[in-house]
Amino acid sequence: MNSKRGINKISPTLLFLITLFITGCPLTRERPINELPDGNKERMLKEAFSGSNEDPKYWMYKVTVVNTNFEEGLSLIPETFQSEAKVGYFEFTRHKLRFNNIVTRQALESPEVASQGTSQLINEWDIKHFAVRLAEKDGYVTNQEEENKFIPWDQKPEFIINWSKADISEANT
Repeated sequence: MNSKRGINKISPTLLFLITLFITGCPLTRERPINELPDGNKERMLKEAFSGSNEDPKYWMYKVTVVNTNFEEGLSLIPETFQSEAKVGYFEFTRHKLRFNNIVTRQALESPEVASQGTSQLINEWDIKHFAVRLAEKDGYVTNQEEENKFIPWDQKPEFIINWSKADISEANT
């Protein structure tokens, strides 16, 4: 008879914990990730500019000449002073985002085109490569994002561009 009383006197709390364990209900809640702030939305994805190795992106561009005479003010010059539409592509280097005329890529693939000296850099800007990761504390991953400084620049998926520092070569062509 003592054995029957022992089974009947199982604590409701213990019974609840056994039920949770058997059903696999999580006892912890999932915390949202505290994202690294980017208030000015300066970070951009590299893939949006250059595409992937399997599917590169090409961009059509046209140069518009602007009159910068201070006496007359800033004005657009008539349509006849715009360049014809051209095709180019973006390329990332360690410190620059370069925009090249498509002839540059053809020059890399074709010795005949390369011998003509037709490689053209159109424009380049200073950039900083960027990637985020979840921070670690005492060997455990936290829910706080931080800049990932442990991977090389060419593996970082984002970049921050300095639009004010442009080296324009199109005017010379």
